[in-house]
Amino acid sequence: MQVPLEKIRTLLQSAGEEISQINTIIEVAEDGWHIELEDAITMQIFFDAETGRIELYAELVKPGQEQELSVLQTLLCLQFLREESPRPRIAMDKPDGNLLCLLDLAADDFETEKFVASLDYFCAYVLNLCNFIRAYPEQSFAQISPTHLAHQV
Repeated sequence: MQVPLEKIRTLLQSAGEEISQINTIIEVAEDGWHIELEDAITMQIFFDAETGRIELYAELVKPGQEQELSVLQTLLCLQFLREESPRPRIAMDKPDGNLLCLLDLAADDFETEKFVASLDYFCAYVLNLCNFIRAYPEQSFAQISPTHLAHQV
C-alpha cells in the first residue's frame, strides 16, 4: 500500500494541532519533515516510498564523554526491557557519534488517531530520554535501575 504524501501532510497537521510538545513542523523535502519539539529537540520524519513506511528519527542529547559508556549501557538495557508497541530503537550513527532514537510506522499506523498517538508517544519518549540524560550528568549510572528507567520513559 502506497500512502500519498498529501495524506501524510494531513496527518502531520492533525498531529501538530493535538500534540502539545510540537512547536513547529516544516516540510524540508517532498517526502521529509523537520519537527521541533520543546527544549529545542528536533526530529525528522521521512516517507520511504519503497517500503511504504514512515520513519521517525530524533537525535538525543549527547552525554558527557566521561558518562557516555554508562549512558549507552543504561539505554541498551532500557531498549531490551521495552515490550510495548510502538517500540523505539536506540542507536549511534557512528562510533563516537550521536545517539539516535528511531521508530518505523507501518501502513496500518496511517489512520489519524493511531498516527497521532504513535507520534505523541515518540515525542514524549524522546523528551524523557533527553531529560534523563541531562538530569544525571554527574551521577553514577551504576546506581540507576534500567527497570526504573523503563517506567520513567
